[in-house]
This record gives sequence, C-alpha cells and structure tokens, in this order.
Amino acid sequence: MKKIILGITIGMMIGSVTTAVAATQGEVTAVFANFIFKINGQEKKMDTTPLVYDGTSYLPVRAIADLLGYNVKYTTESRTIALDQPAVKSEPVDTAKWVALRELTLVPGIKVTISPGTPQINLEYGKQNFIFNLPNSTEDEKIAISNPGNIQMLVKDGTTYLNRSDLERLGLPH
Repeated sequence: MKKIILGITIGMMIGSVTTAVAATQGEVTAVFANFIFKINGQEKKMDTTPLVYDGTSYLPVRAIADLLGYNVKYTTESRTIALDQPAVKSEPVDTAKWVALRELTLVPGIKVTISPGTPQINLEYGKQNFIFNLPNSTEDEKIAISNPGNIQMLVKDGTTYLNRSDLERLGLPH
C-alpha cells in the first residue's frame, strides 16, 4: 500500500512540474510603446498602442494600413492579410450631360438587363431595344456606344451613365 501511495505522489509531482514548465514556455514579456509616426513628413496618430519585444516593434496591421491609406482584407480560409490601395475617385460626372443608369431603372417603361456571362447591357423602352457592349479597357473612364441608336454610355468609378442629349434625341425619358 505504501508503494502505491509513493507512486501516486511521485506521479503527481512529475505532472505538476511538467504543467508548470509548459505554462511558462508560452509566455512573452513585452512592453507598450508610444511612438510618433510621420508619413511623408506629417505626424499621424494611432488609435492603438504598439508592442516592443526583444528590441522589435510589433505594429497593428489595420492601424498602420489606415495611416497609409490602404484597405485591409482578411481571408480566414487561407489566413491571408491583403493590403490594397483604395480606388482614387476622379472628378465627378457632369449630371447635366449624363444620367446614371440606375436612375433610369426607376423610370416607368424602361427595363435594363445585364446579360450574365457577356459584358452587355440591354435597355428596353417600348419596342426600342438598345444594346451596349461594355468595354474591356482598364482605364478609369470608359465609353461605349449602343447598337442601334448611338447612345453614349460612360462607365466611371464603378457607375454607368447615359448621355442625356442622346436619350432626348431618341425620345427616351430620363
């Protein structure tokens, strides 16, 4: 009986020592640091505090991306952090000359469909049907012409516009 108690006691001691060693191996001692960040000579403030461990600064990715003007996207499946420059918005479109296609979809009698699989937009009004083949250009501003009707279509900053004077010429409401 004494051997059993001695064996249990020794086993418990070994187990507790192993647990204590395992607990200390995963710990890191770091300090918070206040830094002055300058980007292109301009001082910027961060909402979070960086850490310093073993002489190396660890900065929060999202805070640094915000300071630099980048968008952050995290993909869980691949554990990927992507930093992308946001799209630069150009000058606004002259709404006296152009009307947004989404506004035309609210006009009674106008039907707009986008053909899946093909870069085409169809605009129907009564018995008239206008087909726009979307340009494959990587430019910020793209122009396409309908067939038939010769209506100019402008794609700018992710929005599609139609030329107001072309719509008037063909008797389309806008």
